[in-house]
Amino acid sequence: MPEPTWEYILKTQQEDFLERLKASLEFNPDYESPVYLARLNHDPISDVSSPCESINISFHPNEESYIDNFCNELAWKFCDKPDEDEPCFNSYIFINNKLGKIGEVAVKKYLGNWISDVDYSFYDSGDGGVDFSLIPPNNFIKIQVKTTVALRFTYQVLNTKKQEDINDCGIEFFYNPYKYIESSKWQVDAKALKNTHLTIFVLLMNEIIGDELNADPYKCILAGFLPNEKITPDRRYSIVELLYSGGIRSYLKHLINIHHQQNTR
Repeated sequence: MPEPTWEYILKTQQEDFLERLKASLEFNPDYESPVYLARLNHDPISDVSSPCESINISFHPNEESYIDNFCNELAWKFCDKPDEDEPCFNSYIFINNKLGKIGEVAVKKYLGNWISDVDYSFYDSGDGGVDFSLIPPNNFIKIQVKTTVALRFTYQVLNTKKQEDINDCGIEFFYNPYKYIESSKWQVDAKALKNTHLTIFVLLMNEIIGDELNADPYKCILAGFLPNEKITPDRRYSIVELLYSGGIRSYLKHLINIHHQQNTR
């Protein structure tokens, strides 16, 4: 009988994680045997990292304002300007970038001193999809983070849906959030795949209504990861297709070992 591969093991662990995730979200006050996720309730004062699947982030006000200022700059810079003399602000770009930075902060809390700090630099030609590097001497390994949200109503959706339908979705999300988790998708572009080694996927459980991101605190789920050679560019991936996030450190060690083996031949 052939030995199970590391990929098979991480896929089965992902199945177990999803069962625990679903059970932990079920609205049942009489549930006597709750199934818990590995959680990290982040305190900005202690700033600790821990193996976890769910991360609740409470930002210090100064820290969040720093993120908001960064996203503001991008929202002004990349807004479509019909008239260059009249600058405009794009709230959709602001929210997308804030969503991405929150996901990066969650990954930083998880991997701690394994990786570089969250990058708030501005690049004229983009960052190529590189969000983190391992710390030296292994900083040749690059990581990308993709973050999506379980429930989002853009202004376009708000303008086409009745208020009753929106309220119904909000109620359903409260009582059956796993339905929205299952339907969530992540997409990776080809450029990012060329410049990084693996992609970590984060799911935010806070609702976004128009340009308002509900936060108290930010509830992040480390949905999983994929080595970039396993990703097809521009294909949309669901959480059931990902590998268990608990294998990220082991896979990074594997990349380091492969690199050293190649350089010592």
